[in-house]
Amino acid sequence: MTQIQRFELRQINQASDEYEILLYLDQPSYEFANEFISSAENQKDLITQAKKIIKKNYPNIKVSMMKVIIGGIALTSIHLMNLTNHSVSAASAPKMSQQIHTDSIHYQVKSGDTLWMIANRFGSTIANIRQANQLKSDLIKVNQSLIIPKAYHTVQMGDYLSVLAKRYGVTVDSIKEANNLSSDLVRLGQKLIIPILVNDTAAPAQTEQIQQPGQAEKAEQTEQKATTYTVVSGDSLFLIAQKFGTTIDAIKSANKLDSVVLQIGQKLTIPGAQQQSQEINQEQTRPSRYIVKSGDTLSAIAKRFNVTVSALKSNNNLNSDLIRVGQVLIILDEQTGETQQQTEEKNITYTTHTVVSGDNIWNLSIQYGIPQKELLEVNNLTSRSMLSIGQQLKVPVHHIPVKSVVSEKHGEYLDWWTEAQYLFTIGKTAKVTDIETGKSFNITRTIGANHADAETNTVADTNVAKSIWGGFSWKTRAIILEVDGRQLAASMSFMPHDVEYISNNGISGHFDVYFGNSTRHVDGRPDPLHQAQVEKAAEIR
Repeated sequence: MTQIQRFELRQINQASDEYEILLYLDQPSYEFANEFISSAENQKDLITQAKKIIKKNYPNIKVSMMKVIIGGIALTSIHLMNLTNHSVSAASAPKMSQQIHTDSIHYQVKSGDTLWMIANRFGSTIANIRQANQLKSDLIKVNQSLIIPKAYHTVQMGDYLSVLAKRYGVTVDSIKEANNLSSDLVRLGQKLIIPILVNDTAAPAQTEQIQQPGQAEKAEQTEQKATTYTVVSGDSLFLIAQKFGTTIDAIKSANKLDSVVLQIGQKLTIPGAQQQSQEINQEQTRPSRYIVKSGDTLSAIAKRFNVTVSALKSNNNLNSDLIRVGQVLIILDEQTGETQQQTEEKNITYTTHTVVSGDNIWNLSIQYGIPQKELLEVNNLTSRSMLSIGQQLKVPVHHIPVKSVVSEKHGEYLDWWTEAQYLFTIGKTAKVTDIETGKSFNITRTIGANHADAETNTVADTNVAKSIWGGFSWKTRAIILEVDGRQLAASMSFMPHDVEYISNNGISGHFDVYFGNSTRHVDGRPDPLHQAQVEKAAEIR
């Protein structure tokens, strides 16, 4: 059954007292939204659930329309007929109908809007808006519905919704709606979105940012502000936008650039740049660096990046093997003396695709094995751009060098974002071998952006996986993924969920496969359990 995250009732016709119900689906990604909603079975399931919600919550209200929303995007509208025997006037309807129009927690994206503009307008941050709406990128669409967080609050002793509403100048119902709460009960340690109340007719003036209570919460937050960046060798607008968590268009607009051509030494204003709470002197950083995490050692870092401990110490002016959490280390290739990013730049070539009838960006990204976002950005396009027959598109081709492995039993440790996703591309079939049991089965990557979403190929493959995990399980396990003759260190859980592309294979849905630095779809953050298993598969932990 499809999981409905929350629902909302809106009046669509005051003259006839007609309402529509909005269903917000609990999907970790909307990459596959169109395929999901086109299923007749899924539509039937949603209509059944909508009827139950209406019967229970709004028995005397005439609801004639259902809208389905995934990831803040309205995907479809479905007419509902004969759901109730009686209707009531707006004056006698439950208070809920008035409440909906009094305080809205959603902002409807308008033409020309960007996340940076919206964040500045409401006094929020790009990172907070992305987290609240489970966005994987800065791309937004006209009429997309967004929650604008005023703050994030971790519940402490004595915190009640009424107290929090008064403290932050919002309403109890708005906090409940933003966090999908069915009652006023909250638990200690629970993290709540505190939404900005958005007027339906006009956006509010910029709101003062409320600081988070508690030192731990402050450390977790990223600061969004304009910063100055000096272009170095190997830089491109695409790489700079990725580095600072912004977009090519935002950088071009802030610097009034007419093209994507940059000059070494050029000063750029980076709007809405995401910087770590620990400030790093820009003049001392390089295009590629590693930030020390808890549990790291110089030897483990050296193994991960295929360099020696002595080289790390020399390149970072270290007198001992002691390092501290948050310390920034420059990673240079011992043979070329280049940073990892400069080396990666040399491993990218470009080909040209001439657009023909039927082409679209998504299909071309699958065809060439690169993320849709990357194909858009290298061609200075957006998701709303139209392709024309005969148009020439620049297509990146990533050549991923083979890395050394600890032993024949272990795999190459590859970064998901710069390496692994270009080897295990959508549509690619691979062999999985469980590190502990040695059992193997075959899978195919069918979707996924932050990590690989995959499915077993056959019932036999599913049965082998079930014998390893003891059935379906979210437990993470270290695996070797063999693709195109290369053995890659990875982590996998075997709990099928959400959409599926392969039928008659003994599962319903897909499961997750992680590589180095992969992140979750739901919040864009690394998963420490998966990361630990990836490092185990490479034997660098």
